[in-house]
Amino acid sequence: MACILAIAALSSACVRSVKVPRQLTVDSPQSADALLQRLKPFTDVNRIQAVATLRFRDLRDAGVGRNKEYPGADGTLVLSRPASIRLLIKAPFVGKRIADMVSDGTKFTVKVLYPEANRKFLIGSNTGKYRRVDSGTQTADPSLQRAGSLANIRPQHLTAAFLMEPFEIGSPERVYVLDEERRLEPGTKKDEQVIRTYYVLTLLERVGSGSEARVVRRLWFDRCRTGTPLARQDLYEDGRLATTVRYEGTLRSEDGRPWVDRVSIERVDDLYAVDVLFAEGAVTLDGDVPAEAFTLDNDEKLEVIDLDKRADLIEPAASGRP
Repeated sequence: MACILAIAALSSACVRSVKVPRQLTVDSPQSADALLQRLKPFTDVNRIQAVATLRFRDLRDAGVGRNKEYPGADGTLVLSRPASIRLLIKAPFVGKRIADMVSDGTKFTVKVLYPEANRKFLIGSNTGKYRRVDSGTQTADPSLQRAGSLANIRPQHLTAAFLMEPFEIGSPERVYVLDEERRLEPGTKKDEQVIRTYYVLTLLERVGSGSEARVVRRLWFDRCRTGTPLARQDLYEDGRLATTVRYEGTLRSEDGRPWVDRVSIERVDDLYAVDVLFAEGAVTLDGDVPAEAFTLDNDEKLEVIDLDKRADLIEPAASGRP
């Protein structure tokens, strides 16, 4: 008995407090149907007009732990279902137009207006497979090379972030899975790490007549925030993660409807990301949008580049992107 007590006393002397990531408390449990109600601000809206600040990031050097972040620009964003978008980007303070772009869901047009040496009028197809522009890209157009990964921006990349499609539950060709995931993330204090819990709703699409399926979308809901709001949307193309969209904050549109104050859209394979920052009262939902808002003419007589006719910019059919 004395020996057991001695071992116990010695063991307790070795116990010490260690620093571990803080486990954040979670909100009450939610069903899949309840989580889908969080999508209504994005699935029920038909038209959006907003003035926002845009911050672009060039991800070409992300592999060595660096991003190139451009100064914030003023943006006018107009969207209309099913897939029309117009985005005009201006330099802050002086109002000089940098770029203007539209997409009707099938074709896109991008007017590059600044810098002067890179001015172009780009035309392409939303489903077109084009080479991404990076440091090793060989093209017949040096101005596209100078533009870097920002030449990969397509207006339709932004559409799905705002005009979200309903989550299809009940379709015989698609199934969903609801699970829970804990992620190690930075905390609010310096050098702090926390464990945040998410519900993850995954939509899968059947491939052929067999048992194979591939991921179409993933929706992440933050259980550590009141109401378990939507925090992230992952969009897949041919089973490959193509777009990650993060949603933060809450504000009100002009008619008082809830909206987010920050949306971050990341296209890792296309080597760019853009943060869209909204302001209170600068968002109009379901207002009147004239049809000409989605027409972009080449009034400046810029050099036209039809990407579908450029062999040096079309990705070979046999080579998939990583």
